[in-house]
Amino acid sequence: MMIYKTYKQFARMIKTHKPVNLKILLGFGLVLAGFTLRTDAQEFNRINPNLSLMQTNPAFASFDNDLKAVLHYRSMYSAIGQNFVSPVINVAVPLFDKSRTNRWGGLGFTLASDKAGENAYLMNTGFRVSFAYNIKLSPQQSVSAAISAGIFRRSVNTDGFTTGSQYIPGQGYDPSAPLNETIQNQAKSYLDLAAGCIWQYRDKQEKLLFYAGVSAYKLNRPNISFTDMPYESRITYLGLAGFRLIKRNQLTISPEGSLRYVDKRMSYSIGTRFEFPLGTESKMLRQSSLSVTPRYISGNIVACSLELNHKNYAIGFGYEYNPADLTGVAGYLEAYEVMLTLKKNISKKRIEKPDVDSKYEIGKKYEIE
Repeated sequence: MMIYKTYKQFARMIKTHKPVNLKILLGFGLVLAGFTLRTDAQEFNRINPNLSLMQTNPAFASFDNDLKAVLHYRSMYSAIGQNFVSPVINVAVPLFDKSRTNRWGGLGFTLASDKAGENAYLMNTGFRVSFAYNIKLSPQQSVSAAISAGIFRRSVNTDGFTTGSQYIPGQGYDPSAPLNETIQNQAKSYLDLAAGCIWQYRDKQEKLLFYAGVSAYKLNRPNISFTDMPYESRITYLGLAGFRLIKRNQLTISPEGSLRYVDKRMSYSIGTRFEFPLGTESKMLRQSSLSVTPRYISGNIVACSLELNHKNYAIGFGYEYNPADLTGVAGYLEAYEVMLTLKKNISKKRIEKPDVDSKYEIGKKYEIE
């Protein structure tokens, strides 16, 4: 009953555009946290999924008025001594009408690569294109719906692999002996279809107050098997949400969370973004802010990211640590991420016409300015 009342108050606030009520937001956040904490623990893909853009939700192609390019590099170290490297480049191109004041959509481009092991024992590289369309619900809120298609290629490198077939009785290990494995193809290409939508609510200064989105990848369930036995990928569902909780004394506090569901398993990531402006007259740092975002990721994993945000660029660093004892387990110990964003607002400000009727009264004389 309490959850229902909280939802009704939240919906009424959005419909009437009334100021944010702190008690309502706390109730809504507790409901969201209570839902996510009941899920099973699994690894999450990125420390800051919002910076992964079209890898998280193709609707990020039209999320704001910035033309942006984001380089996202992740390196992960496992408990068995192998590292996993994942560089990604995302480009978002917003689309406007002729006046360039109304954003009606956007295009997204993604170039991604995943490499496991120093010798690239397993690689997955590909390119994704996304198209998003904006639906304006009111002057302050909108919904972006998007579709996406990607071509990816998985490859396996068996150099350095050993199997029991290479151990000859009475002779020992013979590296020239065949592996006798059923791998028919060392490379496999596949198509990945995706879709997503994001709702957002902004204040009159275009600052983000609320956002929530859902997306799904591998909708076509492509076959990614290297052998003659087909293996269809499972559909991956992603969800994310966040809101501005407090903006006081130049400090902004924004809780946010992400969910990932695949093959009846769910993982989550919850965190809070603390952001404050940098009071400096330096040309390079003018109109910039610094944010710190601690996170908890399912599986008792802790993470934190630091980001310097300027209107034309952003630089970020994230670190993730797994404190569990993984001796003899194929889990990962730690990971770090480096993020570099170049952006430029390519929209034009809407010129508000003066209200002439309210400024002048009939029958009175005025000096022309």
